[in-house]
Amino acid sequence: MKNMKKSRNSVPRGDEEGTYTKEFRESLARGNDDIARGRVVEHSVLIKTLGSSSLNPVGGSMKLGYITLVILTVLFAIFAFVFTNISLGPAIWFILALAGLGWFVIELSFHKFDSSLAKKALLIGLFLMLFDFMVENAGWILGYWHTQNGIITIGTVPIGVMLICLLGGAGWALYLPKKFDLKFSLLDSLFFAFWGALGEYVLSTQGLMVYTNGWTSVYAFLAYFITWEFLHWARYHSPIKMS
Repeated sequence: MKNMKKSRNSVPRGDEEGTYTKEFRESLARGNDDIARGRVVEHSVLIKTLGSSSLNPVGGSMKLGYITLVILTVLFAIFAFVFTNISLGPAIWFILALAGLGWFVIELSFHKFDSSLAKKALLIGLFLMLFDFMVENAGWILGYWHTQNGIITIGTVPIGVMLICLLGGAGWALYLPKKFDLKFSLLDSLFFAFWGALGEYVLSTQGLMVYTNGWTSVYAFLAYFITWEFLHWARYHSPIKMS
């Protein structure tokens, strides 16, 4: 009985108002601080875990980027087959512009149609449109290529091509990973350089594009590759970067 009474007396008891002793309150405070710090650490780990497996606010995940490239490969292959075997004339430009619009809308839907993000993506698309406009007209003036049978053109650039660059470029800006990755950048540039050069060959079979003065698909491939590397710089490092 004496031991039991002693053990009960050893537990800090409050004063007559029911409050704890000073030492016990300080002990509780230290314990609560430790618990709070533990929760902060757990919370930060959870954020990192979720962030690595879900979409980033200004770009897709790396895994979704690779999946998108596979889907685009199938889509571009279908376009190449159809456009090579069916004569569609200048309607091709608007079919591709609608495809660019579809890509932009799909990518934007992954970001819950964020209006501010849409504006940033369209700014990248506008950059591509203006860059392409200057390069294409410069090549036309220098006598290396020209388009023909377009419905409406500015210089040698059909309106349809400008829409493709604006809308497709915006979709492209949204699908990329949030953070710059050199390997993915090179793969993406090689991918669009290949399909860009092949696409221009298909356009030539439709009588919509003509190469002159020794310009070939090999040069077109290199030109597309350089353009896309420059576009990656705009997307990640320029004043109009998406961050």
